[in-house]
Amino acid sequence: MRHVQLKTLLLTKVPLWIVLLLGLFWFGGTVLLAGAVRHYYMANKPLDMNGKIIESIATFPETINALLHGTYRSNESPSAKHLVIAKTQRFAGQSGFQFNYTKGKRPDLGYILLNRYDGNKLYSVSELWDLNTQEKVHTWHYADVDAIWKNSNLKTAHLNLAVDNEAEKFRGIHALLTENGDIFTHTNDSPIIKADAQSKLKLLQDEAIYHHSMETNHDGNIWVPKRIEPKTVDIGGPRFRDDGIALISPDGKVLFEKSVIQLLDENGLGYLIYGKGKGNEDPVHLNDIQPALNDGNFWKKGDIFLSLRNQSMIVLYRPSNNKVLWYKQGPWMHQHDVDILNNYQISVFNNNAALAEKNRWAVRGTNNVLVYDFITDSIHSPWQSAFEKLKLRTEIQGRDEIVGRELFVEETEYGRLVQFSPDGTVSWQFVNRANDGHIYLLNWSRLINREVGDHLRYKLQRSDSPDADRS
Repeated sequence: MRHVQLKTLLLTKVPLWIVLLLGLFWFGGTVLLAGAVRHYYMANKPLDMNGKIIESIATFPETINALLHGTYRSNESPSAKHLVIAKTQRFAGQSGFQFNYTKGKRPDLGYILLNRYDGNKLYSVSELWDLNTQEKVHTWHYADVDAIWKNSNLKTAHLNLAVDNEAEKFRGIHALLTENGDIFTHTNDSPIIKADAQSKLKLLQDEAIYHHSMETNHDGNIWVPKRIEPKTVDIGGPRFRDDGIALISPDGKVLFEKSVIQLLDENGLGYLIYGKGKGNEDPVHLNDIQPALNDGNFWKKGDIFLSLRNQSMIVLYRPSNNKVLWYKQGPWMHQHDVDILNNYQISVFNNNAALAEKNRWAVRGTNNVLVYDFITDSIHSPWQSAFEKLKLRTEIQGRDEIVGRELFVEETEYGRLVQFSPDGTVSWQFVNRANDGHIYLLNWSRLINREVGDHLRYKLQRSDSPDADRS
């Protein structure tokens, strides 16, 4: 009987005017919802009750996706897991460190500050490992970062520290270890924080949003990219990124800052920004500042190399007189790291990533590291075959460091570190896999030489830190 009633209901003719009216309501509701979402997005307004309702509707597909993938938290929003888990789960059967040499037989290797997201603890950590003895020396963690944001005086329309940078999402990007065992870091769009040897956190620099690399110059001060607010240029909308360079003292004072767009414009390179049609909201995307610690044949101590990802461009800049000394676009494409090798050569971590359909990134084959020679104006890639053999690729992050005849590479988005020779022979590798079987992101790890690492090890093992591994 019920089947007959249902069939009758389904076969009942609906007047055309009702169909048109329902269609009109659907269209009008869609337009209103889209307009409301755009209003909150463009105005960068904090979400009130109406905004949260709109956000819930707009993120419904994301919620369904989180449910299907087991990352939904029923009492809150979809979990942060999808933000910190590796893009693709590669490296089957591999987990943690794999050393291909006997303990104590590689004194030429120093230490690594392993910056990673700990998928077991669901927060980021920095770990100091001795690569020769193959043991962990010390751990810093950022589990208590939520309390830090409550003390922040940062005024910005671009993020909500308590929500966007909560402990489950905080990544501790390119953490910088000082000689007394303190760490400076950020989460790639946040103020700079400091962690002491006991992982007690405090705000170091709270006046702006900082991001990407952190490098110490010859005076012991720190170069770090920043987001300049309000923007210094009359282009773009409310979401426009005016990337700048900033020099910060170890106690958090801003010693120097400059908009990258301004320094380009003032050096006759404004066409790179203003001469490309309507452009985009992130025309520069500064992701690395590499200071010259000594004079070279083509630069002086105090000069800096800049990696401008969205220009596929490396710039040599002298802050003391606001001069661009040299620049080169390509053959690297959307690169992420530039290093000074000697008096006349630099290396560039070439993501070799192109924009593909639906505005997605796609690595063309593999990443590679290109060495540029200023004397001969030539480029070569001595590790190309090794990159192909090891299938090294990371789309929008990644870094490298040359260690003698070997190369250290971080596949940030895929959670693997590897050091290898030009023929692809691996000395050691690390895969950031957690107990749940998933691989999580790395956070821009860095190598530390033997002399500095031994000094830090001694200091840390004499500290009162309960995290110190004493031996």
